[in-house]
Order: sequence, then structure tokens, then C-alpha cells
Amino acid sequence: MRTFTATKVHYTENERDKDGDLKTYITSEEAFNKALKRATDAKEELPTLIASQTFQYSAAETIEEAMQLAGMTDPDGDASIFLSVFNETAGILKQHNEAADLIRSDNFQPVEGALDLAYAVAQKSEGRQKMSNEDKAAKALGVTADQLRAALALLSQQAATQSASA
Repeated sequence: MRTFTATKVHYTENERDKDGDLKTYITSEEAFNKALKRATDAKEELPTLIASQTFQYSAAETIEEAMQLAGMTDPDGDASIFLSVFNETAGILKQHNEAADLIRSDNFQPVEGALDLAYAVAQKSEGRQKMSNEDKAAKALGVTADQLRAALALLSQQAATQSASA
């Protein structure tokens, strides 16, 4: 299992939205530091830090690891396609969304070190999930859900034929 960390920053640039509430942003630590430098150089009001946290993300390198992260027991299809789709859609995206949700919450308290987000991969999404995981995977691959299902069925069939002839 490959893990990496990224620091997310929740801040405001002291601008108000149409309702009069402060506009807040969530970005990388690097982008926040650039905003600080830009404001300092321009002698403008500095962005206000609300919270900052380093998060640990997990990415599967094997089917077993992907299954472990997703709570799955029997994925269909080619391993490399499954891993690519899994990591780009379900794996990393869900962890990014969880990091944003955590740092944005009113009761967020930063902790020392990296906050591990692996649990978010298997967590059922509510509110954000407007498309099914199958639709998200198809979109990420630039195909329709029907084309994805057909491709996975073909790969499954080819794998079964190869297994039978071996």
C-alpha cells in the first residue's frame, strides 16, 4: 500500500459572499503560502488561517489492497484497469473529500502529525454522491457506463478463456 501526505489549509481572504458571510477556501499549504506572499507583497490584508492539517492518503498497489480499502470481496475485470479507476476515483477522491469535510467542520481540531484518511475509502458517501461509483469510473475513463460494463465483461471473458487454456 502506498501512502502519502498532503497538508490542507482552510482560510479566508476576508471577502464576503452575497449573503455577507466570509468566503472560505480550502487549498494546499503551498497555495496558501503563495496567497500570503501575494498579499504581503501587495501590502494587502493577509488571508486568515482557520485551520491547517496534514492528512495521510492511501493508494492501493494491488487488487487485495484496493479490496481492503474499499471493503470489497470480488472485483470483476482487469487488475490494472481496476487499480487505475479505483485509485483515481474511489480511493484518492474520497480521501480528498473527507479531508475537505473535516477541515471545514466547525468542531475541527488539528492533531499532531498526519491524519490517516484510509477509512474514508470504504465509508458510504452521502450528499456528495450524485453519481454511482460505476458512473464516476466511466466518466474518469471518458466512456459511458454501458461501455465500461461491456469492456469489463470482455476482459472477464478473456481472463476466463486464458485461465481455461492454461
